[in-house]
Amino acid sequence: MGSSRYWERVTGKRISRRRVLAAGAAAGLGAAGVALGACGGGGEGEDTGGSPTALPQGTPKPGGKVTIGLPVDPGSLDPQRSVSSGYISALIHNPLHAINMSTQEFMPLVAEKLEQPDQQTYIWTLRKGVKFHNIDPTFGREVNADDVVYSFDRLKAGPTLNDRKLLTLRAEGYEAVDAGTFRLRTKIPFSPAIDQTGNFSYSIMPREAVEKWGGELAFNASGCGAWILEEAIRGERIRLRKNPDYYIAGRPFPDEEEWPVIPDTGTLWQVYKTGKLDLVSLNVDKFKREEIEGDPRFQVVESPNLWTLNCYTKVDRPPLDDIRVREALDIAIDRDDYVDKLFFGEGKWNGPIPWTLEYWALPQEEIRAALKYDPEKARQLLTAAGYEDNLDINCPIPAFGDVPKAATIIADHYRKIGVTLKIQQQDLAVFLAQSLYASEFDIAIFQNQPYMEPDIILRTYYSKGQNADRNPGHTNDPEVDALIEGLWNIFDQEERKKAVLDVQRTLLAKHGPMYPLCSVQGFAGYSSRIRGLQEGTGLIGWLGTTYWVED
Repeated sequence: MGSSRYWERVTGKRISRRRVLAAGAAAGLGAAGVALGACGGGGEGEDTGGSPTALPQGTPKPGGKVTIGLPVDPGSLDPQRSVSSGYISALIHNPLHAINMSTQEFMPLVAEKLEQPDQQTYIWTLRKGVKFHNIDPTFGREVNADDVVYSFDRLKAGPTLNDRKLLTLRAEGYEAVDAGTFRLRTKIPFSPAIDQTGNFSYSIMPREAVEKWGGELAFNASGCGAWILEEAIRGERIRLRKNPDYYIAGRPFPDEEEWPVIPDTGTLWQVYKTGKLDLVSLNVDKFKREEIEGDPRFQVVESPNLWTLNCYTKVDRPPLDDIRVREALDIAIDRDDYVDKLFFGEGKWNGPIPWTLEYWALPQEEIRAALKYDPEKARQLLTAAGYEDNLDINCPIPAFGDVPKAATIIADHYRKIGVTLKIQQQDLAVFLAQSLYASEFDIAIFQNQPYMEPDIILRTYYSKGQNADRNPGHTNDPEVDALIEGLWNIFDQEERKKAVLDVQRTLLAKHGPMYPLCSVQGFAGYSSRIRGLQEGTGLIGWLGTTYWVED
């Protein structure tokens, strides 16, 4: 089984070329960046890439206001009830810790330390002096282990799209040992536990706020993060102000943030180019990059894009219950053409885990070999399966983002092998309720949530439910179930990575219940007055503590 490197990453020992520093080091800076990476540092002996304590390059300047344009309303700001607003709720709320899934570094947040005396026991020591925001109803009181118990109970019991199987199925129990210590024990060894408790859906929520606002937590909040919610108006804007009592001394640097909602992406881009936005929450494709190239007012930062489009397949009824049909439809997709038309030639092919989650992803050459475009073989497979004549495939899709364009591209590919993809555009809510989650489709094309934990991503192929306890493709493959469950017993990090890669190789050969397609690297545009953002930070550096304004 091995135990070396998995344990090292949570006890603060070196596991790569990057140091994982103990909490409270470097002048009490704690976790400066999380989830998508921190900014690099500078100076002799200082961490220069991605550790929680890394100082931004240059001399940070306090004060000022940052304006960030949003193309869509973020929906609920409640991290335990929403999977799509993490980029803002992570500024307001913090979990016990986080894992940088690109580097596998452990990043202490509300907890300063995590210990594991055995493979089923996890003990967090809370950082002293972490306070909820000094507003009604929390009034700056200190966070304690009872708050962690309450937050885990709420996540476990609540209706949510967030993954909570650790709490509903794997946890034997959890408790506040004392005010500063929280302990969780699993029923069986479950190696993804650290990754999952580091997800922002495990943020620490104060009971007072839940009792005061209830369902109105979508647009009200009191957390322990770097930013305090000042105002949230549905469909218009969100305003935040600096938390002066944040547990990372001196952070955040700006005094204010404002997030105006500009639903038309064309308008959003034009407003950004006028200089009225400091950062645009919009993927900046190569044509947009060419527009601002050489203009000293603008910069572009590269960051992993974990949003991916995939084809779900219904594997328990004809025609897709026949692996020959599934393989035919999989290899009939010309993924290079898909990349050219959808991403202007900039994307790469995905395996079961998207290529932008580089640590866990299969090499491109393997994916290309397994999913090689071969329309002639596809026609032969369909004939062998009894579908020599035209085959109609029912394909509901949401009228959302790039989904309609992606479906049209794939339909063109299928016509070449005598298959008609019968596309039915639906409102997103109707698609989710009546098509995807009701399993009423042959193929359904949809955008996966940007999960960073391999266990949750692979659960799409697991018969006992994926994500929100759903199995839309009705998969039931004992071999795949055994492989995925086998990952839970592997604690050595290198062994776990090897096993995750091997599971993906098996899944590609099954051609379902999901066809991975392709995705593109993310690029965000920001103003030259913003400093401290570098490649790997995501749009804003999740905790909102790495950047400052310099006019």
